[in-house]
Amino acid sequence: MNNTFSLIALDLTDQPEGHILKTLKQQIYIFDRRYVNDNGHIVYRSTDDVDVIVDDLYGENIRIQAIVGKNGAGKTSVLDVIYRIINNLSFSLAVSTSSWTSLYFIEELKASLYYAVSGKAYCIHCDGRMVTWSEVDTITCTEVETIFSSDWGKERFNEDELVKRSKELFYVIVTNYSPQALVSDDYRGEKVSDYNRGKYYDREYSSWMPCLFHKNDGYKTPICIAPFREENGAINMSKEFRLTTYRLSSIFLYYFYKGDNANTVIDSYSLSDIRYEFNPAHAYTKFKKYNGDSKKRLNSSHGGTYGKRILSILNLLDVQLMNKCEVYRAGCEYLVAKVVSIVDTYQNYSKYRRLFFKRDTVTRTNILRTGVTSPMPDPKMPELLEKLMDKLLKDKSHITIKFRQALYMLKYIKSCDEQGMDYTWLSDESKSISFRDYLLNVFNLTTITTIEELQECLPPPVFDIKIELLKSGDKEKTPILLADLSSGEKQLLYVMSTIVYHTMNLKSVANESDRVSYKNIFLMLDEVEICFHPDYQRQFISRLISMIRDMKINMEYSFYILIATHSPFMLSDIPQRNILYLEDGADAGHKITINPFCANVNDILDQSFFMDHGFSGEFATGKVKEIIDQLESSSPVEEGQWKYIDTFIDKIIGDPILRDALGDMCFRKRNSL
Repeated sequence: MNNTFSLIALDLTDQPEGHILKTLKQQIYIFDRRYVNDNGHIVYRSTDDVDVIVDDLYGENIRIQAIVGKNGAGKTSVLDVIYRIINNLSFSLAVSTSSWTSLYFIEELKASLYYAVSGKAYCIHCDGRMVTWSEVDTITCTEVETIFSSDWGKERFNEDELVKRSKELFYVIVTNYSPQALVSDDYRGEKVSDYNRGKYYDREYSSWMPCLFHKNDGYKTPICIAPFREENGAINMSKEFRLTTYRLSSIFLYYFYKGDNANTVIDSYSLSDIRYEFNPAHAYTKFKKYNGDSKKRLNSSHGGTYGKRILSILNLLDVQLMNKCEVYRAGCEYLVAKVVSIVDTYQNYSKYRRLFFKRDTVTRTNILRTGVTSPMPDPKMPELLEKLMDKLLKDKSHITIKFRQALYMLKYIKSCDEQGMDYTWLSDESKSISFRDYLLNVFNLTTITTIEELQECLPPPVFDIKIELLKSGDKEKTPILLADLSSGEKQLLYVMSTIVYHTMNLKSVANESDRVSYKNIFLMLDEVEICFHPDYQRQFISRLISMIRDMKINMEYSFYILIATHSPFMLSDIPQRNILYLEDGADAGHKITINPFCANVNDILDQSFFMDHGFSGEFATGKVKEIIDQLESSSPVEEGQWKYIDTFIDKIIGDPILRDALGDMCFRKRNSL
């Protein structure tokens, strides 16, 4: 079986009624129909010929399932329970103690999540303060091995243990752009606690949800929810657009350089150009954050400062060049600030924090020791700084990618200056830089083999990025800015770029033996069809699969994709046994007789979405009922009303079958008078 990772079931039989269950029932919800509920036990029933086809349906290491039902049927509640389970497991594993990723433990959760990896079944069980992660046998219904068990944190995984076992777990990437979803205040009614300095504290009125949005923890905590939301649930769409533009630039260029410019991410468009405009404010904003109270710029500081020592180690210290080339100065300031930012952010660089930070005993937080344009106060620090720079140069993960981008650009400028070659095109404010010029001049890049190779060669964040596209069939070939696309087109690109971005970041640490690295990716796409035209809904699954295959990331990862949707067009790409049907919070799969895969959309709407009242609009249905009531009444129809009825039936009603049926009723009514 190629598809090595899949969700099996969610057991809520012991979860008390209330704010966690909402409309859900105290029952077992089966996702994978190769398993059945046998008197409260998850049992593997066997694989038949249909299972063999379904397992390979979407290609190697890709499995897609769906949750469907009316509004209020419990789809979001199922997803929320899964978030809670992963949250409590992550808290108990203590995969990171960084302030970036502090989690709250949810005390009232009593649920179990079953999943399969490489032919083995596993269960994550939460029962109040007890969290257990174990391998189970779904044939004999016995536990094979307890991987981890914690009674309120008395036993906690260390990172080395999780590094060894992380390939038996999975990483969850959630996307949900609905403004009503994932609002922190909606989760404040739950009893939560946290852990600090060996003690646990109740956090009344706190919400566990904000802790799961993506944070820079090196992808140790096995879940991130995108897009990032503020405490009030708001999404900063301006920031989201900037992030998406950066992420999309590498995706569009990947397709361009592999010779498939009419890419599979979005139809009807090809890449015209990606242009970079120098903006020193990006560098200075980051530099200022780590310069303390000092107003000095890097080029005017003394030789023994943090910043100049960093540049000296990298063989980039050239004050004269900084004075005459603003791009070089901005790049140097960005690079220095990025070094401090990495140490500030990532747990696996925490041993170097004393270089730049000291511990505040009152607030228990790290505060900046001194600015990067200040001298080092400790004579032992230069040696520690050397070790830090050596570690950064060896680190080829996503953590250091922007550091490397800045490093490569600065080396290019310095080399040009030493050889008397022109580099002023980088800072020419009268025009922006095309990706073609940058990649060719700086790297002599004409072909690529991987998207990782491409990402390293992109300009560092001292430039604004503008993506220009060409619309298919446009004879004038007028470039269209990414910002000018429709909301549906942007939404498609946001979702796709988020998946690629996080997956590639996970891939960047996958082969490092000393880091937590997950080989199974669980995509949870909730209401992904927001803003999509029906044709985008129809194409979405095919495009998602094509993108994963094009970038060959399914060769290294197993993808399990769970889509919570109201779209019959998406459901027509998913076979019946891969769908969890919900009605009033209960599993209603037994009611479904028509397989939605490649089925008629009306049939899918009728059964899979429980359209008990037909497919016409409620208002239109009411107007038709008014006419039917008149025609079925024993009272005669007034002469003037007949003209209205005839015109309404012939000219207003669109369905020919309904028109004929109402016409027959009119004929019988007239003959009865």
